[in-house]
Amino acid sequence: MESLLFSVIALGVFIILSAIMGISNNNSGKTFDVLKLVINSILFLLMSAIWFSSIFTLQVATNTSRLIPLVALYIVGITLVTNLIIDLTSAFIKKVNQKLIVTHAYSTFLMTLSVLTGIISLIFID
Repeated sequence: MESLLFSVIALGVFIILSAIMGISNNNSGKTFDVLKLVINSILFLLMSAIWFSSIFTLQVATNTSRLIPLVALYIVGITLVTNLIIDLTSAFIKKVNQKLIVTHAYSTFLMTLSVLTGIISLIFID
């Protein structure tokens, strides 16, 4: 199960990188330039791939002690989809929408908390 822990830690690192990228955009709500959009898309694809592999590993080796990280990773999946929808909506809407910015920030914060919960439960609950 060490590989599962390492993949969840890698997921957390990519989420933090994505959050730093969002903070560097100064929460302006402006769409990214092409380079930042490509980097954001690559980070999303990496996070999705790691998320899928972590979920698959947990479901194959599920027992009662693995329920907390499984729920935490499901929450990460929901927030990943939420952020994707917000990013796509923001890309097509040229007007700055403060509600989308706040929802995106809270969703990323919830994603980070969920990954931390998953990591802590994988380390201490076994």
